[in-house]
Amino acid sequence: MDPVTIALFVVVGAIALFALVMNLFVTSISKGTVTQLTSATTAVTLNKEAGVITTVALTTAADTSFEFTVNNSVVKADSIVLASAEYAGNGHPSVHVKSVAAGSFVVVVRNVNASAALNAAADIHFYVL
Repeated sequence: MDPVTIALFVVVGAIALFALVMNLFVTSISKGTVTQLTSATTAVTLNKEAGVITTVALTTAADTSFEFTVNNSVVKADSIVLASAEYAGNGHPSVHVKSVAAGSFVVVVRNVNASAALNAAADIHFYVL
């Protein structure tokens, strides 16, 4: 075989191995769901590495924000927590993690729409590294 073909086989093999390892990693983490009760600022508890938090029906005005605490025994003081929002209503929620401490993290949800209020529940996805 010529060097280009050999290089192509090596690259394809490396990609396949990477995909296999990532699939094993992602399927082995603990995942869960929780639904927020009472209000948008009500704390939730979900002791998993990854999860989805379904908020109450949001009514956050345009260009305003709120925050809530996620209690999670997996979180360490030096953990990195990634978060994103899935949302189908009016407005546009932007999500970020404000702070991380042993056993919890704080999520901030901001409606970045200039005129429309949020009007539906959001699913906040998170992953603890």
